[in-house]
Amino acid sequence: YDLKQVFKIDPANPYFQADGYALYKTDETGKTLQFFYGKREVEDGAAAAPFGYEGGLSYTVKEGTTRIADGAFSYNRALSTIILPEGLISIGDSAFESCYNLTTVQMPDSIESIGKNAFASASIEEIQLGSALKYVGPGAFVAGNRWDQSSAKLENITVSEANQTFSVDKNALYMQKNDGTKTLVAYCGKEAFFEIPEGVSEVYGSAFSRSPVEEVQISASV
Repeated sequence: YDLKQVFKIDPANPYFQADGYALYKTDETGKTLQFFYGKREVEDGAAAAPFGYEGGLSYTVKEGTTRIADGAFSYNRALSTIILPEGLISIGDSAFESCYNLTTVQMPDSIESIGKNAFASASIEEIQLGSALKYVGPGAFVAGNRWDQSSAKLENITVSEANQTFSVDKNALYMQKNDGTKTLVAYCGKEAFFEIPEGVSEVYGSAFSRSPVEEVQISASV
């Protein structure tokens, strides 16, 4: 069936909007993308399966959107590219989890928070983080299928030089904490040995997921 028909919203409704692909909610805090159902059109004009396995769908989130809700895109296997607008502040927990065909994310500089497992099991190999980012939750960047070692893995993380919270060193992403110590968020290198540096007090349980690391030397600060 055509999921576009599920959301018939009165044009006079000031709180909800739908564009044939996603449901948005607007309130006093801004606009939230609540749920993405990913309708596609095929050559004969019929609606394609909303959760198809073929990928190839590119979607641009509406301007003025400030939040992506928890699980909003999760398990959508049609999605390959997502373009997020400037002004977006937060990406919720598991927002893009298990979007297995998602390979490209255009991330705006305005994002302040990325929730836990936000891009878990997506096929992202590179991610660019902007100057406003203040928090990334555990498992956010554990890309690829954990049961298939040949699937895509995160290989490169870059952070804006203007960002005062995050840094990358030796292919590891660190998040500055209020007490002056750091959290090791993710490792995307190719080495079998990793030494956790002094000053790191926390290591996310997912930090070395799907990495080739076999041995870790832990500093006294952890």
